Amino acid sequence: MNRVDRFLSVRATIPPQMERPPEPVRHTDPSFPEVRIHLTARGVMKLEHVEHLASRLQIQADGEGLLCMHLRPADYDWLIGVLLGLGTDARVLAPAELRLQLQQAARAIVDHCAQC
Repeated sequence: MNRVDRFLSVRATIPPQMERPPEPVRHTDPSFPEVRIHLTARGVMKLEHVEHLASRLQIQADGEGLLCMHLRPADYDWLIGVLLGLGTDARVLAPAELRLQLQQAARAIVDHCAQC
């Protein structure tokens, strides 16, 4: 913190050039692959509390549901972390790439635990 009584001089400066703010990263967009995940009723209850996913849930009469969204493939790692927490309460219907990455992540966990 600077003390005002210690300033010897004050002068105006030229404001910095205003740069255009960067475009926000779009995580969802119709041009991205469609993600479809079937959820058990327990999976629905868990995802209802996940801020970015709750609004995308389609809940069925029996309590089960479907998570549908067009997600940027670079964000699959984040979604895989969420899905691993759901265990058998979630099943990836599409895309195949996400399903494969989820299987690989699950195998990596199994392999890691086998070494303990």
